[in-house]
Amino acid sequence: MATGFLELDDAEKAAFAGNCIALSERDVWMSAAAAQALTPQHRTDLAAWGFAVQSVPLDEIEKAAAPCAAASPKSTEKPAAVVEP
Repeated sequence: MATGFLELDDAEKAAFAGNCIALSERDVWMSAAAAQALTPQHRTDLAAWGFAVQSVPLDEIEKAAAPCAAASPKSTEKPAAVVEP
């Protein structure tokens, strides 16, 4: 099996296509939204590497994750859970 990496575009990142898991040597699982966001080239690449894209609807989990994804990693605000001495 060939190996490589996918450089996700902004739409794929927004759909959490990087949040996937290979549950076998053949299948890579992701949310339905993530699978739908994959570019045709990325689907071709995964197939060439021996992976079949499998997906499952995760509507409620994706709704809950959306506010987290909107937070900027460059934000200077401290998360509410951080306690400083």
